[in-house]
Amino acid sequence: MNINYDIPVPNIEEALEEMWRLNISSDDYGFYSEYYPCLTTTNEYEQIMQTKKHIKDQNVLTVLGSGEQPLFFKLFGAKNVITFDISYNSYLMTQLKIAAIKTYDKSEDYFRFLNDLHHTEDTYFLKNKRINRVFDNLKEEHKNYLCKASQKVEMFYTKTCCDLYKLSETDYSKLREIVKTPFPFILSDIKNLDEKLDGQKFDVVYISNICSYLHPYDIRPVLNKTKEFLKPNGKLFLVTAGDYKFDTITNALDHTFGLSSLQFFPEKKGFNLIMVQTK
Repeated sequence: MNINYDIPVPNIEEALEEMWRLNISSDDYGFYSEYYPCLTTTNEYEQIMQTKKHIKDQNVLTVLGSGEQPLFFKLFGAKNVITFDISYNSYLMTQLKIAAIKTYDKSEDYFRFLNDLHHTEDTYFLKNKRINRVFDNLKEEHKNYLCKASQKVEMFYTKTCCDLYKLSETDYSKLREIVKTPFPFILSDIKNLDEKLDGQKFDVVYISNICSYLHPYDIRPVLNKTKEFLKPNGKLFLVTAGDYKFDTITNALDHTFGLSSLQFFPEKKGFNLIMVQTK
């Protein structure tokens, strides 16, 4: 299986060239790539929390996203967590957050780091002492790439609204104990993920907002492939924004899994969580 703990660091000039292409692209569905910026914090914490009772002792496959999805699943007691994402920047964000967890022994300091990361423009990373303290705990190749690339390209989204979740000191201390190494990571578009999983199956698969970014005609084929990642009685969690694609997504889930297998959770902050259990 093509799963690595260490993903080769890309060429910075190549990343810069690709970012320029993304900035001028008019293709609504073709601009997600290895260099697409990732969120600094999750915008779906409440949706992830709703999965909590289904995760303990399970083997989980999750989109990496902002890097918090796998952190939460380990906190919830997942046995193993394998991650994937189309963006290398998501992988780097996870390295940053694991380094921050190692750096700060109090949750208050960790959340100050996240807040700084969220609000600090990429070109000012090198001037922020709190961020730099975490940089010092990164692998040298990741630190060098971040320091150079962040001055040239937008690697992470920084937004004015940062709705940070909070963890108790007990949960944060637990996270510090159980998350000491990077998660196994697959750099892949979900449309080609099956080629890299090589038939491996999971108890839980978590897909965060991916279907909202797919072209409508790709949604059903992707869900058909995703079904093959699940063990018998496995569970798929799918998060989608409450947008015009919601009916397209639910119709595709009905076609793939059957309507009776779908469970809809209450909408929270504009996001819908759907759970599907295989037979």
